[in-house]
Amino acid sequence: MPTFPREIIRLRLDPAKQTQPNDLIAGATPDIWRAKDAQIQWGLFFKNTTAPTDISNLVEVFFEIKNSGDRDGAPLVTKSILAAALDATLDEATWADGSKQHGAFALTYADTALALDGEDKKTFWWVIWARTNDSPERRLVLGAGNISVSESGAADAIPDAGTTPNPEVLSERFSFKAPVRVATTANITLSGAQTIDGVSVIAGERVLVKNQSTGSQNGIYVCGASAWARATDFDESADAKPASVIPVEEGSTNADKLFILSTNKTIVLGTTALNFVEISGGGGGGAWGSITGTLSAQTDLQTALDAKAEKVSLPFATKTTTATLSSTEVVALCTGGPYNVTLPAQSAGRRVYVKKGSGASAITILPASGTIDGAASYILSIAYESVELISDGTNWFTL
Repeated sequence: MPTFPREIIRLRLDPAKQTQPNDLIAGATPDIWRAKDAQIQWGLFFKNTTAPTDISNLVEVFFEIKNSGDRDGAPLVTKSILAAALDATLDEATWADGSKQHGAFALTYADTALALDGEDKKTFWWVIWARTNDSPERRLVLGAGNISVSESGAADAIPDAGTTPNPEVLSERFSFKAPVRVATTANITLSGAQTIDGVSVIAGERVLVKNQSTGSQNGIYVCGASAWARATDFDESADAKPASVIPVEEGSTNADKLFILSTNKTIVLGTTALNFVEISGGGGGGAWGSITGTLSAQTDLQTALDAKAEKVSLPFATKTTTATLSSTEVVALCTGGPYNVTLPAQSAGRRVYVKKGSGASAITILPASGTIDGAASYILSIAYESVELISDGTNWFTL
């Protein structure tokens, strides 16, 4: 089950100011999608100082979301971070370049599945406050303000149990697109039924178009008897999310392959040239080999699969302090903390898995160069949280 990229919000907190902290990434009031993961990163700067803020007296920091009309009522969402997980070395420079923050609160889809009372967008009240070791019974408010929670429509609705949602509708919410029947291998005319990669494509079938001479024409299309139209999960700029993954079903060259949109944001569909690169090998067993013989019962199949699995192992490493992963380390288990783990040099298709151990101390993942989902870092802050990352040769992306 892939882990989809979180929406990241960065809040610069200054208790001396009586204004709402804005999201430094969006440059506006924080805004998140309903029922979608988000990460609230925050930096604390008392009295506008540029030096590291002394946070040694903080015991625990809390993030809460409340109904705007009932700010004294019970919170709808509550998250907390113990002092041991806070980064006390944050200063103006490391906050500005995005490499550090004092801490981050991870919100899951269950946290953000707030009732919008039939509206497309609703405003809630958020507050970040702390307990100190000198007055543990008192609340020290570090920042507060409005946060918008948006409903993107049917594409983001959580289906009722027992229903089978349209894969195109679900894929509009995530970066993992519904499969296409084939993917192009050369420039084509975007009109009429035709043969692509050895497959006869007819009206109504999805096609990944990735080799157009005019790169802005690339994308996912639905074949038509006349002019083709872009697929409903790839017909707006918001659908063309960097690191979107598209599975391909058939084709002499591209069968059973995955392609990733390697073009970085901001993308304007129809204007920005789109580049899709392969991130998997297809066409059969590959390095896995194949299972042969007659499988007469379910137990035979399980035995055969177990035998194949025993032949597959991933280089594993345990980290207990700041470290840089080598090109041969694929899986990293990070215990203790807080500390930084730097990814190996980028290589197209390279995958790395990072797993956090127990405890609340944050593990900050840094790229050797480039970005992770467009940001300077990725933080694991929840016990036993993990992330899978893949590189396009320049940047890293979470899956």
